[in-house]
Amino acid sequence: MNNNFIHLHCHTEYSLLDGALKIPALVKQCKDFDMPAIAITDNANLYGAIDFYTTAKNNGLNPIIGCEVYLTDDISQKERARDRLILLSKNYNGYQNLIEIVTISHLNGFYYKPRIDLNHLKKYADDLIAISPGFQGPVANLFKKGEFKKGEKTASTLQDIYHDNFYLGIQSLGLHYEDIIKEETISIGKKLNIEIVATNDVYYCDKEDAHLRDILVCIQTGKKIDDENSLKFQTQEKYLKSPQEMAELFKDIPEALSNTIKIAEQCRLKLDTEQVKLPKFECPDQKSSEQYLKELVYQGLALKYQNITEEIKKRAEYELQIITKMYYSNYFLIICDFLNYARLQNIPFGPGRGSAAGSIVAYALDITKIDPLKYKLLFERFLNPERVSMPDIDLDFCIKRRYEIIEYISQKYGNDHVSQIITFGTMASRGVIRDVGRVLDIPLPEVDFLAKLIPSTPGNQTSIQEAIKIVPELNKAYQNKNYRKLLDIGIQLEGFARHTSTHAAGVVVSSEPLSKTVPLTLNEGQPVTQFSMAAVEKIGLLKLDILGLRNLTVLQDTVKRIKNNHNLELDLNKLPLNDKKTFKLLCAGETIGVFQLEGSGMRKLIKDLQPKNFEDIIALLALYRPGPLGSGMVNDFVSNKNGKTKVKYDLPILKPILQETHGMILYQEQVMQIAHTIGGFSMGQADMLRKAMGKKKKNVMEQMKVEFLNGAMKNKIPLEKAAKIFELCYKFAEYGFNKSHSAAYALISYQTAYLKANYPIEYLASLLTSVLGNIDKVSLYIAECQQSNIKVLPPNINKSKADFTITPEGIRFGLGAIKNVGDGAIESINKNVTKNGPFTTLSDFCLRVDLKQVNKRVLDSLIKCGAFDEIEDRNKLLSCYESLLESAQATIKEKNKGQSGLFSDTILLKQNTHLKNNTSYIYLSPHEKLKMEKELMGLYVSGHPLKLVKQKLAKLPYNTLKIGSNDHQKQIIIGGILSNCRRILNKNKKEMIAAKLEDLHGSISVLMFQNESFDKNAALFQDDNLVRLKAKVSIRDDSPILICNEIELLENIKNNQVHIDAEYLDFTKIAPQIKQLCQKYKGKSPLYFHINGKIILTHEKYWLTISPETTESLYQIIHETKVWIS
Repeated sequence: MNNNFIHLHCHTEYSLLDGALKIPALVKQCKDFDMPAIAITDNANLYGAIDFYTTAKNNGLNPIIGCEVYLTDDISQKERARDRLILLSKNYNGYQNLIEIVTISHLNGFYYKPRIDLNHLKKYADDLIAISPGFQGPVANLFKKGEFKKGEKTASTLQDIYHDNFYLGIQSLGLHYEDIIKEETISIGKKLNIEIVATNDVYYCDKEDAHLRDILVCIQTGKKIDDENSLKFQTQEKYLKSPQEMAELFKDIPEALSNTIKIAEQCRLKLDTEQVKLPKFECPDQKSSEQYLKELVYQGLALKYQNITEEIKKRAEYELQIITKMYYSNYFLIICDFLNYARLQNIPFGPGRGSAAGSIVAYALDITKIDPLKYKLLFERFLNPERVSMPDIDLDFCIKRRYEIIEYISQKYGNDHVSQIITFGTMASRGVIRDVGRVLDIPLPEVDFLAKLIPSTPGNQTSIQEAIKIVPELNKAYQNKNYRKLLDIGIQLEGFARHTSTHAAGVVVSSEPLSKTVPLTLNEGQPVTQFSMAAVEKIGLLKLDILGLRNLTVLQDTVKRIKNNHNLELDLNKLPLNDKKTFKLLCAGETIGVFQLEGSGMRKLIKDLQPKNFEDIIALLALYRPGPLGSGMVNDFVSNKNGKTKVKYDLPILKPILQETHGMILYQEQVMQIAHTIGGFSMGQADMLRKAMGKKKKNVMEQMKVEFLNGAMKNKIPLEKAAKIFELCYKFAEYGFNKSHSAAYALISYQTAYLKANYPIEYLASLLTSVLGNIDKVSLYIAECQQSNIKVLPPNINKSKADFTITPEGIRFGLGAIKNVGDGAIESINKNVTKNGPFTTLSDFCLRVDLKQVNKRVLDSLIKCGAFDEIEDRNKLLSCYESLLESAQATIKEKNKGQSGLFSDTILLKQNTHLKNNTSYIYLSPHEKLKMEKELMGLYVSGHPLKLVKQKLAKLPYNTLKIGSNDHQKQIIIGGILSNCRRILNKNKKEMIAAKLEDLHGSISVLMFQNESFDKNAALFQDDNLVRLKAKVSIRDDSPILICNEIELLENIKNNQVHIDAEYLDFTKIAPQIKQLCQKYKGKSPLYFHINGKIILTHEKYWLTISPETTESLYQIIHETKVWIS
């Protein structure tokens, strides 16, 4: 090593919300500095170790994996860590010891931070280099306090543990006490014969990035940047300095620099990324895994096929041969074993996922439920004999019982051999704007406005930089000095790791205790790997994808309801795949709630395609993806399928391959079949070509094209046609989809469609139950119930269960779908009703339920959503429930003490009597009631907000019912309530608005494109806004949508007169109330009474201000049919 300095103390983004340095930037800068090695020392974790190792190796640098651990005297005591210690692994043994230390600090030593003590350091000291950092190390911290003797003793203790592998660190960062620390450190080093090493405690790449770390730490601590105690750092020197800069800083202590080289030369870690560490499956009767697998496969084939033909046997033998050759028999047995457990425990699992459905071995073992021969699925797409890689069988389980599978695997192979896998949440564009805006103390409404300007689609947010280019409002905001600062910082921090969580699917199983190969941490009390899914695979551990799929829970729940309602045992695996009702539902596009088929775009495609068989459903799932949709391929496919264009084949030999997809290459497997049939490729080679084409690997493709053309010539295919076919494969390989995955998921789509078509009430009740915590989905599926003429009954404290339940009248709303109402509260309520009968009053309710579970917040939500409406008036309950609750708590407390409780019971009785007789309570307006219902349940129960403005809507020339196919391109005016408002990007990357407009007759989709008034109009597109639109009707695929030109709030449309039909009203009763209302809402709009055929104008002092509150208050006095505004 020729360089004179190497950084041994570097923090990356994996020092979460502290390090402002990404690993690629760290490695690139060190490579530019011509440094031969680099160390990573993140705060008490090894999150980035494998990513760092491979990135450094790929760039020709020696990666030194280390960690800065937090020290405490005894990890069993609750005492905060005071000191830090750098540990660097010299080799694989040192790396394993580092993993043990970091794991112990997270699993056993966590108190505010992961901590480790000297006893554990001593136990795992071999092959580790330890450096006491120059500012926060155990020695430096004592020197700061002037405790020099203690500092010397601590240095000696660490020297006893690490011997010659212990170094004293010094820094030059311009910090307080730095010179004293440096001086004492050098002195102690000489006295104890401990070598000195220079570090820079790196947190960011360039000096100008120091503020980024300040921002990150403020995000972490919840502080603002200008707070006095914001932990802003007093130095900007913790950047990745060049060797020359470090040499200048330590020119008087050259050995501190040369020791970095000495240390780096000792650190020669080599990780084994080739060997797969599969656990061994214990086979019965001392059989080998290969023997036992073959036995199980042939048992399964006998059950799957009436006659095992030569084709079936040949395919099975071929697959078994490859599995054996690649040493993967154990893998299949492990999967088969826990699926057998799922079957025995009646835990639903899916028919397959990914390319595994292409294996007849997987089919025979009941790992998948799709016959690969029947649907022409390819084994090599799953396991390529010519490319060594782990098979990847992804598995879907009932979302409620997925944890049972993980528990079984842990018990089978040992808890210390099994763990779930970590995942890192990153700072996405909207989130980082909100984070940075709070730190900069920019008012929340302004920050929220900026964040909402970022176009977003499910699972994808446009980057800040891209959004500034394409969103005019954001571009305009960017010209503001404060907003520019916020957005610029956001751009720099976007994509940084922010927090950890548990991967939704990943489970790792190892042949040896995990702490030997991968560090662990805790997430929500459960151990998870510190390495991501990709990192776990890189080091050869078995990674299982065990996913929870809600739809499998829905299927099982529906089957149970069918059994209860119809006494019918329905076997989903034996459904006829040609059910007329199912395909009628599909062709009509009535697929809301059907797995993978419920989106509006997909429903349009279904109606266009008109599926007639199961293969068409497979094609649908492959077609509805960005690639095919954007390329125009979907339109061609539909046209070919429906006979509008004649299908032509370049060669007759292509017809058997492409006939099922109407002459088009839709599936990746078809590319492979073409390469095999025309180019003479083996199926393994064909899979490699498919992969190269999909990833656009030009060098590989050019070589394989030559081989393809040579093979075509041998098969006597004209060179020109062969070249054309190769280019065709290349074009469609980019869009081609894995048919095995599509076929497996199509089966779930069909099963859900079948149940919706044949057992709609059972299916929709199960569907609603599956989304209890998702108000948007509950609202969507309730609308679907109404569309299907299934009544959804409001929540009822005496009749509702946790789930949505089926009654003779329809589906009863489940208490579990009400916001703030937890499982414990629901259990207490339901048990009480079952045991003691219905609740009769709120007092009765409060005395009977567990008030620790049914607390004030729960009670408030239950009353506001109308769950008590059948018992008592909602307005009255909201006026006094708090005092009733307090009295009930006092009564229960006295009874628990053994007192009679007579006094408290009397209080409750008096309060209940007062409640019944009290008429002076403050009532909720209809608008307030509806708002509460919508907020807590996602829908309106007691009415609809549009009824409050129905007079205004009635005066408009159009409603959703009047719009028909003859109105195409017509300019109309229409009103209603907005929902599902969102900013999206069109295919030209221009921002637009999409929303739904609902009136009293139905709903319609609304789009608004960029125009001169876009910015002003866009701001009014907010959920629940009551609006009037000027729009052009566009009929697309027989369905109208509105292209909005102008939008206006209904409340801003001036109406000048209030009219009351007083023909049959009791004036002696209502006059005082109307007089009081006129005083409260005094304004300039005249009030008229219509009586005995006359119109009477009231005195000016009774004129009103027109607003929703005014009309709602009038409706409380006079029925809404007797009031109108003009």
